[in-house]
Amino acid sequence: MLVDQDDIEYFNILLETNIFVDVKEMTRYSRADALTLAEKIEKDSILFYSHLASVLKGLADEELKIILAEEKKHLKYLDKVNI
Repeated sequence: MLVDQDDIEYFNILLETNIFVDVKEMTRYSRADALTLAEKIEKDSILFYSHLASVLKGLADEELKIILAEEKKHLKYLDKVNI
């Protein structure tokens, strides 16, 4: 199965522009900022893995399902902590 070039470029952009590229960025946030950022990261992860699952249909379906379930658990946890 070949992956479409547009999908490859999309995933490369997501991977190159994430918050973890610059470690200095991670040290300047308060607890509230960190929780807000963590929520955004979890949402972005869910979008990323959902798109990846749609691109790789039939490949690693079960693994991606497990990853998505974990990311959703993280988001629910953050929602409880951020009340």
